[in-house]
Amino acid sequence: MTMKASVVVPTCGRENRLRDLLSSLKQQTAERDEFEVVLVDNSPGGLDGLRIRKLAEGLQFEFLRESRTGAAYARNLGIEKAENDIVIFLDDDMTVEPDFIKEHLRAHEKEERAVCVLGEIRQTPAIPGKLISKYVSRSVPLNFRLGDVSVSEVDYGCFYTANISVPRSELERVGGFDEGFPCYGWEDIELGFKLQQRHIPIIYEPKAVGYHHFDASLGGYLRKRYASGKSLGYFLFKHPELREEFHIANISFPTILAKAAAAVLIFLPAVLLFRLTETPMYRVFDAVGNFALYLGLKSSGKC
Repeated sequence: MTMKASVVVPTCGRENRLRDLLSSLKQQTAERDEFEVVLVDNSPGGLDGLRIRKLAEGLQFEFLRESRTGAAYARNLGIEKAENDIVIFLDDDMTVEPDFIKEHLRAHEKEERAVCVLGEIRQTPAIPGKLISKYVSRSVPLNFRLGDVSVSEVDYGCFYTANISVPRSELERVGGFDEGFPCYGWEDIELGFKLQQRHIPIIYEPKAVGYHHFDASLGGYLRKRYASGKSLGYFLFKHPELREEFHIANISFPTILAKAAAAVLIFLPAVLLFRLTETPMYRVFDAVGNFALYLGLKSSGKC
């Protein structure tokens, strides 16, 4: 039997991004009856449903409202309403290549076992030359190809809901996303961990290409790192057996503060005085980002 896909997209009021995403989904080489799009809006004010449905005209499309804030709530509602065998998760700031859905389905169909399929995510910053945008693009390991060598399987830490597909039956078996995560991040990694415990591997399929469109700022990056730290605390509270893997016991406030201060004092003057840019500033971003993550981790009260 030919598999079909349900594309689940949570959104928080970014209609301008949705326009581009829905346009790329209309250009799929997969037949229209091979996939549906389930868009779940949990923005505070709510999007204009009539206008969004107009943007999705021609697609099998369902527009849902979720009053509770958070991507986990939105994605779980999308899973609940999905009608097809394979659920493809996309973020609302993505666009995809025309063969995107076909490649996800093909990767599942060629496997005799249940798998997750991770597509390639290409970072596309709004301002490519902006230093913090270049840093974010460089620091997130979303392309696993090394020269001509391709990685075929990755671990649960690469369960990125910006571009990944999972059999709906397996999502239902593990209970979907944990809605208890306090803020940004780690609910997707935790779902990947639960699936890995059920021996469901993550297969990397570089032909299922998506583009992540973002506009980074230093303040936004640090806020995300802090929020990610809080969620990491909850993740490790749920899975204490993973604490050693994350070296939590070896982190202390004086150590992390000293590293952040040293990076700023040593490398920032090099940037200002000698107009050195990328390498020293990346060291600064690394250090202050890790400090923000640590503060979030400690504020969680779980570690």
